[in-house]
Amino acid sequence: MTVRFDSDPEGPLVKVVIDNDPDWNQLRDPFLPEPQPVHTLALLDTGASHCLIDKEIADRLRLVSNGPTAFVGASSPIMGDAQVQFAEIYVGLVRVSGLGDMLLQMRGMAHWSDRIGLLLGREFLDRFRFVYDGPARSFSLERTEPWP
Repeated sequence: MTVRFDSDPEGPLVKVVIDNDPDWNQLRDPFLPEPQPVHTLALLDTGASHCLIDKEIADRLRLVSNGPTAFVGASSPIMGDAQVQFAEIYVGLVRVSGLGDMLLQMRGMAHWSDRIGLLLGREFLDRFRFVYDGPARSFSLERTEPWP
């Protein structure tokens, strides 16, 4: 299945819905109400190895990190300057517009934009054939394997 998207001035962005799956992320507080799914944009970044989630979204969904964390400074034209907290952060379902649901494990979190909530690096892109058409200001993703 191939899905075509129009490119944004900030780069290849896709609409996503992030939902904290209580069956998968069992470390959350059972006495708090279920967090509501978050609708946001994800930037496809071929220069990033891993996937990152915006810290404010991770806090809103009450995601918990597993294991030690490390803080690293990062900078890019889209993200600007950001302090990235690297850890194993578990996310439940991520619904990517036109592509369906998948479970994603985020490797870190930071706050870099009020508009972009996820940065999807090669850890995500390895599942697709990604074609960027600069003159047409569009890109496409073709799923090359079934979701795990």
